[in-house]
Amino acid sequence: MTATDPDPGPGLVYVYAAVRPGQGLGDTVRVLTGVAGAGVELLESVAEGATGAPAQDDAPAVAFAVSVVPARDFGEEALKERFEDLDWLADVARAHHAVVESLAACTGVLPLRLATVYRDRERARAALTARRDGLDARLALLAGQAEYGVKVYVSEAADDSGEDAVLRPAEDTRQPAGQGSGLSPGKACLRRRRAQHGLRETRQRKAAEVADRIAGVADGFALPRVRHPLQQGPLVAPGLGANVVNDAYLVPDESAEAFAAEVAAVTAEEGIRVEVTGPWAPYSFAMPPEQPSAPRAPRRTDPER
Repeated sequence: MTATDPDPGPGLVYVYAAVRPGQGLGDTVRVLTGVAGAGVELLESVAEGATGAPAQDDAPAVAFAVSVVPARDFGEEALKERFEDLDWLADVARAHHAVVESLAACTGVLPLRLATVYRDRERARAALTARRDGLDARLALLAGQAEYGVKVYVSEAADDSGEDAVLRPAEDTRQPAGQGSGLSPGKACLRRRRAQHGLRETRQRKAAEVADRIAGVADGFALPRVRHPLQQGPLVAPGLGANVVNDAYLVPDESAEAFAAEVAAVTAEEGIRVEVTGPWAPYSFAMPPEQPSAPRAPRRTDPER
């Protein structure tokens, strides 16, 4: 820190996830870089009535994956401003996600909400200890399963360019709109508008049918589902159209390939795009411990979940 740098203040404990400690996890954690460029470490619970001691041998094996981050960026008041900075928030989300996915590659994880922070290690450890049994049960329930995202998009245009050409006035002045059809330019435009509206309604109906078929596939595998709010605006990549389904499924590892194949088999509809992503850590199915009061972040943009 130089003389002109602001004092970062005391460090806060940022928690990424509850994890199942296992052989080799320590080596993975030691090479990770988390939010704000901080290193990552494991924080274990303590035995009841002990101070600073490791958990008893018969206690559930659960730990927090944490980093120490500057209070100037992650304190309660600072976060109120930071959550308005979308670039900063995107950087934190990417770093958070990268740590969680690295952990998920080698052990069971329960991802926590973005920007979950505690004042110090003692408070974070106390929260872990208080919820240890519940976290242990949830990790056992989710073992051998991963989250898969299924999104359905409907094209809003009549052509493949993504531009609503039928709603624009004719640009070729050599031939007035409606010529050859016996219609005035106004009536020709109205007919095109009606045709476009009919096309959209047809695609919406087909998209609903596709969504029902996908749900049927999931029912065949008896998969848990979480329905997320539909993505809009900058959360939808250009050209994808309107998001009409944004679901997450919890899929056993042994069923993942068959599930993805059956979903792909029901998506051959013009103007409708189905996107299946994963495997991911079970963000939508985790049950995080009680968290300290903090401003709620906008919904995670899931790096391409």
